[in-house]
Amino acid sequence: MHSYLLSKSFDSKGSKNAEILVGEYQIAALGPKPLCLSVSPLNLSAHQEDTWLKPWMNDYRYPGSQSVLKLQNPEAGEIFKRGKNASVFQKPLGLLIPHRYCRFHFNTLRGCERSQCKFAHVPEQGDEKVCMDVLKKYISIDEMCLLQRAVNMFMEYYRKFPPGIHFDLQVLNDLLSSLLKHYLLKEVFQVVNLSMMAKMLPNLKTLLRIFEHVATIKLRNAVPALLDLFCKLVEAGMVLDSEHFNYILKLLYQVQASSEEIATVLEMKSRLQMRQFKDSWKSDLESAFSEVEHCKEKGEWTKLGNLYISVKMGCENFTDFQRFCACVAETLTKDCKEDRPGVPFCEFAETVSRDPLNSEVDKTLLGRIGISAIYFYHKLLQWPKGRKVLDTLYELKIHFTNLKGLTGPEKTAAKCQIVNVAAEIFLKSGSLDGAIWVLRGALSLGCYPPLEGNLYRKLLLVPSYLSEIEMLLAIEIFLVSNASSIQSPGNSTQSLQIVLKRCEENKARSKDEYQAAVERLVMAVHISDPKLFIKHLAVNVNKEQVYSLEHCSALKWLKENMKWAGKVWLFNNH
Repeated sequence: MHSYLLSKSFDSKGSKNAEILVGEYQIAALGPKPLCLSVSPLNLSAHQEDTWLKPWMNDYRYPGSQSVLKLQNPEAGEIFKRGKNASVFQKPLGLLIPHRYCRFHFNTLRGCERSQCKFAHVPEQGDEKVCMDVLKKYISIDEMCLLQRAVNMFMEYYRKFPPGIHFDLQVLNDLLSSLLKHYLLKEVFQVVNLSMMAKMLPNLKTLLRIFEHVATIKLRNAVPALLDLFCKLVEAGMVLDSEHFNYILKLLYQVQASSEEIATVLEMKSRLQMRQFKDSWKSDLESAFSEVEHCKEKGEWTKLGNLYISVKMGCENFTDFQRFCACVAETLTKDCKEDRPGVPFCEFAETVSRDPLNSEVDKTLLGRIGISAIYFYHKLLQWPKGRKVLDTLYELKIHFTNLKGLTGPEKTAAKCQIVNVAAEIFLKSGSLDGAIWVLRGALSLGCYPPLEGNLYRKLLLVPSYLSEIEMLLAIEIFLVSNASSIQSPGNSTQSLQIVLKRCEENKARSKDEYQAAVERLVMAVHISDPKLFIKHLAVNVNKEQVYSLEHCSALKWLKENMKWAGKVWLFNNH
């Protein structure tokens, strides 16, 4: 009777393949057995029976004491589907799916069997919440067919769209665990590879479960793909400790991994430890910068020196250490007030120099920090404090004249300019001996242009980047060095030549800049006392201006200045 009523209902619709929903009413059961339709048996394999028939039977298995089945409301009611030769009874999975999506595909165990379906089978952009809800439902049901459908949906959605606010990492991990439970290792690799591309990393526990799965069932052929996945996860940011690596190695030994594969894991362990060390160093360096600021506020310069030593001991990257030293150089000079007693650099440098592991590198860095301090006090005309910095450098035997500063204009200053700043500080603070010490040291280190010449011609090469004062100093050294031949009777015909050199590093500079250098050279000889005179001779093959120094003016200058100039420049005789 029941079959007859259903058949009649289908006939009244006039369609062989009609689909209807049964409303909220009760159907009297024909007996204690489950409800069945008169359909032809499906030809399924044993595996398919496990996959399809068992869940279908579980959905409609009633307790023996009940003879009535109460159905859901019309929106979530049972779905009848009549095929070409058979009718199949499907129950919805309980998902609330938007109307634009296919209910059969998302909300039934068997899925959509239409050859062409006008409804969407993959969540669209902006519907990530729908995607997550479907995945959660499929995972909770834990049927292989639904898990495979979940993989396909995950792959198709996240290939097109990046993860958004509704993405749930726990859903990803649960999906991978369910796939492993059903031995779907290929799908596991697919999901993890795609999740890494979308910057969605599974947790470490899931990775270890994959290794355990491969080792348990001894899938030796899966080891290369698994190690490739493992390396990608570590490179993407997954963090493992030594205990995890040892456990992975133990599992690989169980599956008889090759020595090359074991070496791959050990290499990744070493690389991860190096990365963790770098991350730790970056954190320590940032803390050190904060501590530098604290030392500045408290005026604790001895503590700053000890911090320098500590950072040096833990530093593996010299560039980072130089950056720290530049910060120290700025701290030792920034916001320094004239009325504040003491010179921060001196206390700092003395602390660093007492380190038993103090090296030439430390001396060089102290010299460069000291140059920044020298320039700072020179700019503020604080000659006594600048003098204390220079005295400290002298006591520590730091030859700063061949160095450059770490920050500011002193970082790109010419050596001659640094020498002049130091010499002026000594002179302004009343130390002629200090000025002579600086100038002699600069000359011995080659800070000034070399002298070239022969019996009949003396040649001075002056770099075009020098300032007026630096050019004058070079000319004075030139005159004093050749004083004996200039002052010798009968040598009035001797030629003293000056070449204004175009420097290699300044080739890209404009003609105007070289012309400005010519004007500086002319001004340099005019500000000498007594005045010197030069005469333009020619332009050489390098397009450099060549001048001759007038003999009479040179002789007059030596007569009036040789007494003091000889003490400064002819230091080898003293």
